[in-house]
Amino acid sequence: MTNLVRHGPSGTYYARVKVNGKDKWRTLKTTVFGVAKLRLGDSERETRGQPRAELAGDGSRGETTVARSIAVFRERTRLDPSLAPRTRERRESCVKALLKTWPELPARDIRRVTVAECREWAARTMREGTGFVAPRAKTKRTGMSASSFNKVVDVLRAIFEIGK
Repeated sequence: MTNLVRHGPSGTYYARVKVNGKDKWRTLKTTVFGVAKLRLGDSERETRGQPRAELAGDGSRGETTVARSIAVFRERTRLDPSLAPRTRERRESCVKALLKTWPELPARDIRRVTVAECREWAARTMREGTGFVAPRAKTKRTGMSASSFNKVVDVLRAIFEIGK
């Protein structure tokens, strides 16, 4: 258990949880390993401030829109302590690029999005891009770079994975 730490002299178990890049230590008030293991999950949720239903992110409300999956993806990204701040920013910019290049996507039922539509979006995005023009740019570039496109595709895959 990576987040379960035992204090040597006393034998008391502690939960070590990273929140916003900082370690938070909470006592589990036990010296028994089995009890500590059971209390660890509750302590992690309590320390991070996540209710049990949000942690699951299973779409239990019955909504199957892409917008619901995007919201869950954004929430998971925001709450994941293992992600660096720059990674969070990059994921958010990829979500924005996805929404800019496929504006009708959030309203769609995630079960009804087809492979052909994804391929059409990919071709259009590589050809047209987001329309971003850098400040004081001398030339306007069309399309999207391969690395930016691949990162947006990774985000789209993660959103569809949540929808499954």
